[in-house]
Amino acid sequence: RPGAFTPPPQVDSSIVRLVPHAVPPVLINNRENFARLVQAAFAHRRKTLRNNLKGLLAAEAIATLGVEPERRAETLTLAEFAALANALGSAAF
Repeated sequence: RPGAFTPPPQVDSSIVRLVPHAVPPVLINNRENFARLVQAAFAHRRKTLRNNLKGLLAAEAIATLGVEPERRAETLTLAEFAALANALGSAAF
């Protein structure tokens, strides 16, 4: 309430309450791999996964997981990020 202060502030504010999930929405096998993948995916703005993940996953591996290598990181869902991160620790990739 701005009127509770003298002088009244010239800003509006809100409170955001974050409640963690009781059960994680996706299974992540290795948090370090997940963090590495997300950091690499967003490392260069406007670049595709094919380019940003070059050192981590080949384009063929990305496509095998059902993710188009030409997509950009901001278009992926949490489940797609989890699948890619879980593949990092897999011997198949």
